[in-house]
Amino acid sequence: MSGFENRVPESRAFGLLALIPDLYSLGGIAAPGVFDVTPNDGSLFSEIAMTELEKSGGKLVSELTELRIRISELEESISKLKQLEEDIKESESLYRTIFETTGTAMIVIEEDMVVSVANAEVETISGYSKDEIVGKLKWVDFIVPGDREKMAEYHRFRRINPKVPPKSYESTMIDRNGNHKDIMITVAVVPKTKKTIASITDITERKRMEEQLRYLSTHDALTGLYNRAYFEEEMSRLERGRHFPVSIIMVDVDGLKTTNDSLGHAAGDDLLRRTAQVMKTVFRSEDVVARIGGDEFSVLLPMTEDHVAAHVVSRIKAALAVHNEGSSPKPPLSFSIGFATGDKGCLLAHVQNEADRNMYREKLFGLDKGQANK
Repeated sequence: MSGFENRVPESRAFGLLALIPDLYSLGGIAAPGVFDVTPNDGSLFSEIAMTELEKSGGKLVSELTELRIRISELEESISKLKQLEEDIKESESLYRTIFETTGTAMIVIEEDMVVSVANAEVETISGYSKDEIVGKLKWVDFIVPGDREKMAEYHRFRRINPKVPPKSYESTMIDRNGNHKDIMITVAVVPKTKKTIASITDITERKRMEEQLRYLSTHDALTGLYNRAYFEEEMSRLERGRHFPVSIIMVDVDGLKTTNDSLGHAAGDDLLRRTAQVMKTVFRSEDVVARIGGDEFSVLLPMTEDHVAAHVVSRIKAALAVHNEGSSPKPPLSFSIGFATGDKGCLLAHVQNEADRNMYREKLFGLDKGQANK
């Protein structure tokens, strides 16, 4: 067989020639402009050489196809990672904006209690700058000494079992200038970390208002003494306790109606305020001295025998005399006083009624106090 007969048909050779650009394309490589399959001796490839080349080309096509698929998958994964990174940045930006503009002082606390992040409101409430706080101060450094140990304990337990310590509680902050502020602290653990995030709300004004409301609910606005509601509540409490004998003193301001009618209610109010001043000189602030009616005042004396109560009445009269000596040019005060004493088992309302009757006996008949309260 001649050499020409062993040659590969030109159509087959040129078919392989057409395959080569595809191989380059799959590999992402620019193919040359001309493919020459003619060897140096001027003859075409032999049958064997051509077959081997076809096998290698097919394998390469398969490998390049698989590589192309993997590259495509990798590109898709990279694209997803980039999108995830953008989403994380956007989320971080959103939460940082919320953290900074929430209107409430907020801090992030590390396991060692050092503040690692603080917003602008923390500067407002504490008086310290962020640079002075972040990474330098522990959050208990802002708190009154009496609460620090309790808060450190909450901090430890919260990392063991977040449900054990209270989520919200009240405390008192000391700001940079030494001012004390009532605060409400709300704390939560950051998931999958040892960090906690705390919000701090200044409730000083709210506490002041609450205290004022509490005071008004138990005190007479005109005189500053306890009111009837509180007096009756204390009577009920003493009745259930072991503080017998209990004595009750009733004091009536003489001539209040006449003063109101002739000089006006402002003059009458002045009589009541002056009466309260006299009573305050005789009794301690913790004693239950109350204005229980328009011109009526009453005193609760637990664990007080009747002879002791009689001595207390004498002290009221002495304080009244001292007051009247220095009251000019204002009209002098005049009191009608009565008292009564009850032992365990008696109703204190009955004791009060008896003291009230004794007071009216003095008002009507001008009896000596020792005689009016036998």
